[in-house]
Amino acid sequence: MNPQEMSEEEIDAVTPLDLLHSDNYTTKEIRNERFDICKGCDRLFKPTRTCKECGCFMAMKTWLKGADCPIGKWGRVED
Repeated sequence: MNPQEMSEEEIDAVTPLDLLHSDNYTTKEIRNERFDICKGCDRLFKPTRTCKECGCFMAMKTWLKGADCPIGKWGRVED
């Protein structure tokens, strides 16, 4: 897709490649708070810890500062 045709949400979206850079990570406390929310959510497919809304592996996505819940249960961490 041409970057000029992308929405702000698509440009700001996190990707699995963000996991390769530790400066993209949030604190362990915030990660645990986020993942606890996910574990209590009916949209989490527990056997694989995958979100049924976005398809992400939440055990990993919850580490990323720029990530947010697709149904608004937790948001991005601002620096």
